[in-house]
Amino acid sequence: LASSNGITNDLMVDVHGVSCKLRFNVLPLPNIDALLGLDWLYKTKATIDLVNKSIRFPPKEISLENNNCNVI
Repeated sequence: LASSNGITNDLMVDVHGVSCKLRFNVLPLPNIDALLGLDWLYKTKATIDLVNKSIRFPPKEISLENNNCNVI
C-alpha cells in the first residue's frame, strides 16, 4: 500500500461528457495519471459491466473494448 503525499482541492473530472468534482489522494504511482474509485462511481451513478467491458452512465454506455473508450 502506497502512502499519500496529500489531497488535492476539488477538481472537475469529465469522462465522455459526465462531469463531477472530486478530490484525489496524491500517490507515488508511476505511469498512472488518476484512479477513479467508489466516490466517482457514486457521484456519476456509473456502473461497470466487467463481462461486456463497458461502463454505463445513465443514459449512455461507454465501451472499453481494446482499451478504446467509445460512447455507444
